[in-house]
Amino acid sequence: MTNFLWGVLYSLESLALPPRATYLNLMRRLALALALLLAASTASSTKPVDFETQIQPILKGKCQPCHFPGGTMYAKRPFDKASTIVALGEKLFTRIKDENDRALIRTFLAEQKSQGSGSAR
Repeated sequence: MTNFLWGVLYSLESLALPPRATYLNLMRRLALALALLLAASTASSTKPVDFETQIQPILKGKCQPCHFPGGTMYAKRPFDKASTIVALGEKLFTRIKDENDRALIRTFLAEQKSQGSGSAR
């Protein structure tokens, strides 16, 4: 058994592992690369949701003609206005079943809430 342990120790010594400083340098570079990758991915995803180009097409697909100009519900709840959508919140989801569409609308609502609905048109 002792011969086996000596053999393992000898083989580990012969591996010629790089010094500890090299490992630390490698880890620092890896951490920096990961940080840059994370920063780049979050920077591209922080673009605000645009009501006219992203939310309105979803609503037109599910709520037209009633809630758009000329529709029977337009006077009461005009869905071409962001302020109406902010006021309704997730009550819109009675007709919108697609989870990706719901997620986009939730993001829009959260952005509007954090801005105090000041930019809702």
